[in-house]
Amino acid sequence: MLHPNATYARWRRTISERAIPYVVAQQGSMIPSGANMQIQVLWPLELHKGSDEARDNSLVLRLTAPGLSLLLLGEAATSNYALQGLLDDIDPTYLQADIVQVVDNANKSFPQALATLLTKAQPAQLIVTPGAPRRGVNKQASSTSSEELSTLLSRETGGLLSTLAVRFIAQTGTLTLRDTEQGWQSFEENDLFSSS
Repeated sequence: MLHPNATYARWRRTISERAIPYVVAQQGSMIPSGANMQIQVLWPLELHKGSDEARDNSLVLRLTAPGLSLLLLGEAATSNYALQGLLDDIDPTYLQADIVQVVDNANKSFPQALATLLTKAQPAQLIVTPGAPRRGVNKQASSTSSEELSTLLSRETGGLLSTLAVRFIAQTGTLTLRDTEQGWQSFEENDLFSSS
């Protein structure tokens, strides 16, 4: 972070005090994770100085495994700066993913650039995870933002994402991905318990 907040400063202090080895993830970094899986760092290109550095500089990762790719947008999904940077600076093939994950920040609307990025990504599933709880934000705000996301997707993608399965983790709990004979499948917590 260019201008660290208190949480970030405490996190860095803990790393230093405990002598925890770490590597700074930068755009273009490849992080191997097992024999057949890797994590690619797509964003940020460079740290951006602005009014919302935490979102604008949020890490965007692409996880790839045989037959599966996940685009983890996280908080960057509500940053027009980050989304536009991904659209302008990243080869579109790196944006393509079977599953895209975004964070639902009840204080911020999803920008139109998210719909443009999802059109390029062509995912089968969109996973919406809850953002950190904010002071003064109630549960109703989350359902409002869910409705805004649905409206944005139907209005801005021209029907290209009509087959997109949208899963709101705040409503379903846990989502598990499994490599099955039919390919990668996602299961909600209730599905796993009912099939056992």
